[in-house]
Amino acid sequence: MDADLMSKLSKIISDPSTGEKIKEIISSPPSSDEKATALPAATSILPPPPPTSSSSIKNGRALLLALRPYFDKPRRDKIDKILDAMKLGEYAQLFKTIM
Repeated sequence: MDADLMSKLSKIISDPSTGEKIKEIISSPPSSDEKATALPAATSILPPPPPTSSSSIKNGRALLLALRPYFDKPRRDKIDKILDAMKLGEYAQLFKTIM
């Protein structure tokens, strides 16, 4: 760091009133004005909604199909089995809704 900056920081840190001010800021609860300004910024970022089961199945299938050519033969066979099992699961879900 810069020597000038270090000397300024050491003056601030060595001053006992600075420590007291920091303790006051930490221990005091935020005022209603501070809460009002802090909440909208925190709540404005919402997480994305969870994916539906059908979209996650489609995404999973698309990912497996996209990665399949890069694997060796035994892994491609495993991916084929997984894709077949996913199809069976979709058929089971379809039959469940019919009955």
